[in-house]
Amino acid sequence: MCIAQKIVDKRSVRKAENRIAIMDAAEKLVLAGGLKALTADALAKESSVSRRTIFNHFSSVEAVVVERLNEYLRRIFEVIPDFCTPRGAHPERDMLNGVRAAFTTERLAEHVEPHARLLFALHDYALDNKFNEYSSTSYLNSIEMVIDKLWQERQDIPRMRIAIFGNLIASAICEGIAASFYDAEGNPQPPENAEKMRKNIKHCLDYVEELIDGKYAHHYSTDTETFEENHSG
Repeated sequence: MCIAQKIVDKRSVRKAENRIAIMDAAEKLVLAGGLKALTADALAKESSVSRRTIFNHFSSVEAVVVERLNEYLRRIFEVIPDFCTPRGAHPERDMLNGVRAAFTTERLAEHVEPHARLLFALHDYALDNKFNEYSSTSYLNSIEMVIDKLWQERQDIPRMRIAIFGNLIASAICEGIAASFYDAEGNPQPPENAEKMRKNIKHCLDYVEELIDGKYAHHYSTDTETFEENHSG
């Protein structure tokens, strides 16, 4: 390897290290003091790099947090397709069982819990709509990637069928994570641990399973008949 190539490689490694250090520092600042604690000066000091280096990597200090959130999301959605490949005649149940299995692994918990904690820390000091759009767009893109991978493996199933159920599962997961941000009285609190989060997610996925099994169909039918009887004539 020539000297010039060694210099280029060394610079590339250094740039990657700086980028990680900046994101680590941003996460630490936000967890300790919310978004208001995330300033360029504080970030430069915490990451031991210059302000110039920060803005060479990111368009703003807020973008640093967004990238860290997106990083967690990417890791979360990289894990899920490994588990939820629809193989049998009932793809919805395969997907549901796979996602439930994915969220019981330590590998996934490593990313879900810190992602949720960072979201909670940002909650009281939420950025403007730009941040919300940034975050939700990344989330939707991640879901889309998973759905595409599932459909590639089961093209005999209409893509719309996989997409609708995939989004239903994703919404259930979101509800489970969100429930971890509150205590029994409904007061905001940081997620206690990954186990609580997994239980909440499982609880929400159990509701989805009940929908698959049609457990609500009888209640709906009974309620409809009662309504019609009360309003007939």
